[in-house]
Amino acid sequence: MRSQVFSMCRLCALQRRPEAVLPPPRDVSIDALRVCEAHRARARLESGAWLAPLLAAAPGVLDGPGMGFLFNPVRIDTTVAWVSWAFSSWQAYLPLLPCADSFEFEVLHRPEHLETLRSLQESRAMFGAAPTAIDLARWSRPSGWHRFEAVQRLCDQWWRRQCYGEALRAAGRASPVSAQEAMAFTRELEPCVAPIDRIGDALRCLLAMAERRFGTEPPVHAAHGA
Repeated sequence: MRSQVFSMCRLCALQRRPEAVLPPPRDVSIDALRVCEAHRARARLESGAWLAPLLAAAPGVLDGPGMGFLFNPVRIDTTVAWVSWAFSSWQAYLPLLPCADSFEFEVLHRPEHLETLRSLQESRAMFGAAPTAIDLARWSRPSGWHRFEAVQRLCDQWWRRQCYGEALRAAGRASPVSAQEAMAFTRELEPCVAPIDRIGDALRCLLAMAERRFGTEPPVHAAHGA
């Protein structure tokens, strides 16, 4: 089934029809989950601070793979939403599935990551209960190194989650109090590359997410009668 794209912001739609619900996750594109500019402007951090003016006060370009770990989740009125960065700009999205953090939101909603999760789910027997970097290389070899690189990027994001989480806890807050502080976090923590001895932990996390997202679906070849 082709992805369904709604003609209006989901929050606007829910205001008009409170009984409206989202279709199953496989039927919705991430673009359909983006909120409108009016609702995005009402995004607040857990501290209660308005997100838009905080980001607008940045002395330079506020971007990078760690931003989502610094400024999530947000609330738009009473609704939990997730902020995602691309090309130095940010948008707010409603989740299809419950998410513990920015890492889970991105992996469970971005099409490129969902493709990787599905591949892991269909080949999970190759990894066993204690997957390693060697298992990852073996799994990737038949289809080329692009699969290895896709999973490696997710492993790096998983490690980034650990690093930013520890830094925020050490600072005693859930998010930066200013754009300048956010930039200081990224200068201190980047680049984040998952250590080789933590790849197995990252893989276990990804395999669990793959099971959660695709465990009840038949393999693609079976769905197509192959």
